[in-house]
Amino acid sequence: MRHFVEILLLSGYIDLPRKYMFWKTSADTFNQLVANALTRDRFKFIMGNIHVCDNYAIDKSSSTFSELNNPFLPNAPHYENHCVDETMVPYFGKHRCKLFIRGKPIHYGYKLWTGATKTEYKQMGLGASVVLQYVDILRTMGQFYFHISSDNFCTSIPLLSELRKRNFRGTGTIRESRLGNCSLKILTT
Repeated sequence: MRHFVEILLLSGYIDLPRKYMFWKTSADTFNQLVANALTRDRFKFIMGNIHVCDNYAIDKSSSTFSELNNPFLPNAPHYENHCVDETMVPYFGKHRCKLFIRGKPIHYGYKLWTGATKTEYKQMGLGASVVLQYVDILRTMGQFYFHISSDNFCTSIPLLSELRKRNFRGTGTIRESRLGNCSLKILTT
């Protein structure tokens, strides 16, 4: 089984139309490591008879991220200032969740959000939703004074107003298009 999983991981980095091409004898697809680790027929047998999860029967409330968050939550830092942002995890293999973001130090990979939970605030947009999800988690820790900082993807006037209603302080850069009817002066350098 270890060799089977290793071949699956390798197939994420070496992009072939079909996994069975690792065993073909042509020079451009044959992989000696794979051929030595497991026979093609054994790989086909395992591939056809193993299924780890029924994607349609997943209980969203007990996702992997929720299971990981539960033991980490009691150990979360009780500092006054917190920052909410997205993170790119580098990945160059083939996967439908992989993103390309121009202008980032890491162009290809998975985008992860810090502090996200299953609660959603769709009416405020994706960035503000992530911040408010994180704030919901912080509120479960008790009555502490928190200061949330976020970048221009997350920050908006409605988000800052909502943070104030919840007794959180907020700081962030804001895009001119998200000012609405606010009469703030735009400083240019």
